[in-house]
Amino acid sequence: TCGSASAQTFKYEIDLSGLGDPSATSKPFGAAYNDTNGLLYVAIAGGFGANNNVVAVIDPATDLVVATIPVGLFPEDIAFDSTTGDGAVTNSTSGSVTFFDNSNNVISTLQLPDPFGIGSCYPFGITYHSGHYFVGTVDGSGEVYAIDATTHTLEPSYGFSTNYKSIGRMSVKSSNLLVA
Repeated sequence: TCGSASAQTFKYEIDLSGLGDPSATSKPFGAAYNDTNGLLYVAIAGGFGANNNVVAVIDPATDLVVATIPVGLFPEDIAFDSTTGDGAVTNSTSGSVTFFDNSNNVISTLQLPDPFGIGSCYPFGITYHSGHYFVGTVDGSGEVYAIDATTHTLEPSYGFSTNYKSIGRMSVKSSNLLVA
């Protein structure tokens, strides 16, 4: 759905049906704008009965889907490296993060640890700050994983554990990571 940011009124709906797995619904979840290439990215999560596996790339100048990026199951949140324009998306059901360049090509996928052996750590929120992606999980561990934005590997010395059972979307303000 697109709306004018200044007026906050509904503009119209962009149809995302049929994207990704044709047997899954096209339920959009997270959305993020890439300042580097001027495109909007929407995670198409699907439903609990049938996960979807794509990120839709929308050109806001034309309101058309210009590409899809194949990712893991149940993609949820998207963040961009502010220096390169490369992006990352959390794949909740797959327990992974998929990295893509600002030309919408998949670079790699990182499988995250599964601390309870339940099949996934359920990564949810993701944000970028100072060379790292930070990923929160909803598996009950309270882990925030730090991933080097260049090598796409875990950086345990930057990650941390919270006292909370699940972690939603995160944000950075004045070099502080805000964890919901």
